[in-house]
Amino acid sequence: MGKLGSFVGGFILLIGLMAFSLMVGTRDIPIQTIVDTFTNYHATVNELIILTDRLPRTIIAILVGASLAIAGCITQVIFRNPLASETTLGINGGASFFMVLSVTLFTGWSLSQLIWVSFIGSGLTFFIVFAIGRAHSPLQLTLAGTSIAALFSSLTHGFLVMNDRSLEQMLYWLTGSVEGRELGDITPVLPYLLVGIFLAFFLSWSLNLMALGEEVSKSLGLSVSIYKFLAGVAVVLLAGSSVAISGPILFIGLLVPHLAKIWVGQDHRVILPFAGLLGAILLLGADMLGRVIMMGQVIPVGVMTAVLGAPVFLYLVRRWGQSI
Repeated sequence: MGKLGSFVGGFILLIGLMAFSLMVGTRDIPIQTIVDTFTNYHATVNELIILTDRLPRTIIAILVGASLAIAGCITQVIFRNPLASETTLGINGGASFFMVLSVTLFTGWSLSQLIWVSFIGSGLTFFIVFAIGRAHSPLQLTLAGTSIAALFSSLTHGFLVMNDRSLEQMLYWLTGSVEGRELGDITPVLPYLLVGIFLAFFLSWSLNLMALGEEVSKSLGLSVSIYKFLAGVAVVLLAGSSVAISGPILFIGLLVPHLAKIWVGQDHRVILPFAGLLGAILLLGADMLGRVIMMGQVIPVGVMTAVLGAPVFLYLVRRWGQSI
């Protein structure tokens, strides 16, 4: 299957998953009801479920999955590390910690305010890890990122234990979930996600050069520092926005770049859009699986991606552990 066929097949699969996402859950809804919801709305119980629960979580799963996958592609190029992602480098952990800290110290903050807190946390962590990466090997960078992620995780849970109100409000969010969101929750984060995606696509040609190595990139006339900074901004926008609306979701940013390269090759002008498509498919599929795997129970999508992604992560460590 060629590149065009991969994109066409991916879009068809995504559209099919979107339809099934509106249908399946603790209460199954027939396809005709879904059609009536958008063409002949009567405010029935099933139609309200579609508009207030399943449609928002479907849209959010697509946006977050695509954003995390694209951020993962950029991160692996910047750090020249196949095990790098916004999760393994602690970027998502930093965003989560700063959001929990804000909810603990301040009350009544809106999502639009918490987004900026998430940006600060993810941005600060990214540039700390980036400074470490300039002076250390990829393996040391991975270990440093894992240590930073563990530190933020410990601090996050420490603040939650000290504040019962925050614990109740944030614990489910910290598992990574697209459940319980409304269409209005998408509005504050959508501009930042779109800017991050646009910036990533704009940088795709420079990512091809950076993948060749810093010295080669400089010899070809690329201002590496400037483009790495812009790429970092894209990662912060994508990861920070995703964490703000869905919590920290594991492994999408780590696994999808490798799957995308298997299908469409090494050109980031093709990898980025295909990774976004594949990330949306995987996260939406994981969310649907979490709804149907246990009768009457919904497993958060962050749990599902961890269960599905951990074995693949171990495979990647085994495959590339010696080379990094």
